[in-house]
Amino acid sequence: MNARSLLYAATLVSLALAAACSGNQSESGDTPTPGATAGSTGATPGAGGAASTATGATQTRPASSGTATGDGASLTTDLSWIYDAPYDPINLTVSLDEGRRAEAVMSTEGGSLFAEAADGTTFTLDVPPDALLIETVIAMTPVETLDGLPFGDGSAYAVELSPRGLDFNGFATLTIVPAEDIPVREQIMFGYEGDDRALTLALPRPNPDAIEILLGHFSGAGVSKGLLADLEPVRRRMGGNVEARLQGEVAAALQAARQQALLGDESANIGDILGPYMDEYYEKVVSPRLNAAGVSCANARVALETLFKYQRQVQLLGLVDRSAGTDVSDLVTTAGKVCLKEEYELCKEQHIIHRMVPVWLTVLRQAELLGANASEIDQLGRDYVDRCLRFELEFESNAEIDDGQFTSVSHVSAKFPLRVTLDLTDLHLSGFGPHDYRSYLVTNEDCPTTPESFSGSTFEAVRLTYSVSSYSLDAQVGEVRDFTLTYIPGQTSESLTVSCPDQDPATIPGPAWTHAYLGAHEAEGAQASGAFTAEGWEILAGELYAQKEWDLSNTVEVATFKDNGSFKLHHKPE
Repeated sequence: MNARSLLYAATLVSLALAAACSGNQSESGDTPTPGATAGSTGATPGAGGAASTATGATQTRPASSGTATGDGASLTTDLSWIYDAPYDPINLTVSLDEGRRAEAVMSTEGGSLFAEAADGTTFTLDVPPDALLIETVIAMTPVETLDGLPFGDGSAYAVELSPRGLDFNGFATLTIVPAEDIPVREQIMFGYEGDDRALTLALPRPNPDAIEILLGHFSGAGVSKGLLADLEPVRRRMGGNVEARLQGEVAAALQAARQQALLGDESANIGDILGPYMDEYYEKVVSPRLNAAGVSCANARVALETLFKYQRQVQLLGLVDRSAGTDVSDLVTTAGKVCLKEEYELCKEQHIIHRMVPVWLTVLRQAELLGANASEIDQLGRDYVDRCLRFELEFESNAEIDDGQFTSVSHVSAKFPLRVTLDLTDLHLSGFGPHDYRSYLVTNEDCPTTPESFSGSTFEAVRLTYSVSSYSLDAQVGEVRDFTLTYIPGQTSESLTVSCPDQDPATIPGPAWTHAYLGAHEAEGAQASGAFTAEGWEILAGELYAQKEWDLSNTVEVATFKDNGSFKLHHKPE
């Protein structure tokens, strides 16, 4: 195998490692606790969240003599320190240039996003098809200042990507063109992860003519000017946790190989170099995750992603697959079921409504991509969404008309359930219910009045949708930003008898409440169609999930229309 082929092979191994290096994982060696949900570490459902399970396993490690690649980096070395080093990450201090933030809605078809820093440095993110499991808002914000790099000359051309913790089903590519050229041998590509922005090394594409970083998940990435040999004093602190250290070792080797366009002796045998490394990776990472897959959604999803990446890489490299016999489709189905169930329980018990649909779509997409029983996952997801997104809408209105002679006041209410329409092209809630006409009173200073009859018809909630303030699935409360309710208030029927002095009593019919309500809410509706729109809800995120109150007045010619009332939206999951 020649040097170029060996470089490609090592790149594949690094991608397998990077696939498992998601989230800001702990060093304790514990797997996620039961009940952890997909997305609970800031990742999309089905990605990230499992802590390192390195401790306790016994495995022969690769020999300490490695294949040197220059400037202090090597492909293989004694990996014992990776598992035994104390948790002591290097944390960066970062400030962002929010004014240069770039954002786009990215579909499952992928796409590109471009951002430019104040100094002229450009960042281009390319996301391939099927890397995202659901449509996601992607953002890049150039880094204004960055402190804490333990290598290089202090320069840093970096960008922070969001939503933080987002994992890809594959890899995105970040291309950086610094404002000042950096010689190839002096380019150090780095990244950072988690709330503390723990420093890692970034995985490069083997292209010496461009600075291209492979991203398996989001936080920050950049390039600095320095020598890889500068890493040696801080090598054991890169990343902080076991998997980040593993990735860092491969990243250091690949960066050196990219600089030199070789990985060492062209006669080196790929099995001798990479086989023991992948064996240890399986024993330390893959096997423990498979064993813990049934504990929770987070465990199942991480086990799935880790297994899938591992199997693909060993097949391409022609190495022995230590996971032979593991049924990927069964694991996908198991993961989908447990994740949907856990998400539904969050919806039912904690009134977290905004994550149920994205989780359904995510696990369904994964089932389709990985050959699992997608119809079973789809039906289960539909059932959970239907049971989760159940509401009751309560309407109250006290409407008044004053034309200078008569003043009429009507109290009308309605209460009815809302159900979700499970059409992915038009997902919304709707429902209808009868008016409850509470009272009707008309007054006139000169002529006594007697209400004869009053009745209502039907209040119809044509369409209720909600918007969220963030596409990150880890936030559990307050993410629903507003509701939009399109409704038809319905038409009432009233009549009253007017008894003026020296005149015979007269009976006057007319939809008094309807006229008063339409006049007061004129700015909210299109009267020709009878439909109105209510926005600007107060989000309470409990059983009483949201409410909208109003006190309106509108004068048209000689009449003044008033209405005070409210919508109350109660969450009633089954």
